[in-house]
Amino acid sequence: MFKSGVAVVASVLIALGGYTLIYLLITWLVPVSVYIFVALLGIYTGLSLCLFVLPLIPGAIDSLSNKPQEEGGNVNPNFGFFVALEQGRVVIIQRGQKFMFALMDFANHMWLGERHNSLTKRRPAFWEVVNSGVVHEESKGVVQDTVYHDTHPIPFPVKDKGDVLRRWWWVLYSPLSIHLWVWKRWVYSTTGGVFTGIYPFQTVRTHKMAYMKKVLNSDGSWRLEPTKNTSNHYRVGEFQVLVTIAKAETQDSIELNVTISLILRVFNPFIAAYKTDGDLIGRILSIVSDEVGAYVRTKARNEVMNAKSPDEARALAKAIFNLGIRPTDENAPMPPLCEIGIETSRAQIEDISLVDEGMATALGAKSIALVTQEADEILAKGLAAYPKALLDATSGNPNAVKMAEIAAGVEMAKALAGSQNPGVMVTLGGHNSDQTAAIEAAVLQTLRQIERKV
Repeated sequence: MFKSGVAVVASVLIALGGYTLIYLLITWLVPVSVYIFVALLGIYTGLSLCLFVLPLIPGAIDSLSNKPQEEGGNVNPNFGFFVALEQGRVVIIQRGQKFMFALMDFANHMWLGERHNSLTKRRPAFWEVVNSGVVHEESKGVVQDTVYHDTHPIPFPVKDKGDVLRRWWWVLYSPLSIHLWVWKRWVYSTTGGVFTGIYPFQTVRTHKMAYMKKVLNSDGSWRLEPTKNTSNHYRVGEFQVLVTIAKAETQDSIELNVTISLILRVFNPFIAAYKTDGDLIGRILSIVSDEVGAYVRTKARNEVMNAKSPDEARALAKAIFNLGIRPTDENAPMPPLCEIGIETSRAQIEDISLVDEGMATALGAKSIALVTQEADEILAKGLAAYPKALLDATSGNPNAVKMAEIAAGVEMAKALAGSQNPGVMVTLGGHNSDQTAAIEAAVLQTLRQIERKV
């Protein structure tokens, strides 16, 4: 009986203690929680006001923006809270080395994943750049026209295509996300800067670039200069790349320097960024150089040198152009440039020259000699034409013309040759120079034919 009474008293005391504790917690925590909530709301409001005023301060956004630096600069190329996004360019945002999203400002274009499909932002195909506007789409066997708008650098926050967890997270996060979106749009409309994230937790992806740049000389001519810098964007609009292949060896072991001008565009910046080891231009130069080297090795020197002419240039230019043409058949293998997210718009042969200047002089002298020989042969045939025509005219009546008249015709041809080319002296039966040997032989042969017929 005593033990039961003790148990009852203990239970009552525990209950009273619990109720008292709850009462104290409520009466103490509620005011504290209210104070904390009010304090946080004040901080958030004050911070928001500061952020909305920030774009109005001249130079504030620009000083906090990410900018590409020339090689050797001391500024961290990844630093920045904002980025200036130009037309036809894409900026990739990442955390560490993890891809987060991409920003694009390109009129009449959008991401493929923004169309009605099942692509998510975690798939590379989502980030393929396609045309916006009216698109013919098939849905459940019915073809219909769908109007798509251009991709905005700061799109309205919507839930991702993906698992249920991500959707619930978006529902909880959306109020703050929408408020942040309003601020981003305000900064963009005021300064043109796009918020990229809080450095260094979220940064702009940069990559090294080494390429040849055309520089205008004071005399009006052009020269190529090697250039190195750091880029913070990928060009989905057209851009030019000059590729110089040094010492490309021909089939007959002649070394040539070949310069190619390419007009390219990035059709998938995700692939271009993460399938090139951070060296997009280097991969382009390597692919084009391999193709030019393979082409030159199968051709003789004169065939490659003739590629400067429009007709002969087609084969080499077409071989390079096809490196970045996507096949219409989905099962066909992708060309090398397409494999890294690049397609070609134009390929042009800029220059082909010999590496060895001495070889160039020797081949030039040979070409002059061949041209001179061909000219002498043509001149000889022209000089022999008059006696031959006379032979044809007198073959029907041998007594109509005397040998003296024939000889006079030959002398006339000799005089004509001397007047047209003072450097050529035709002396039949005498000592002639090497240059007139072909002329003398042709005239003598025609004279013998006339003598036999007359």
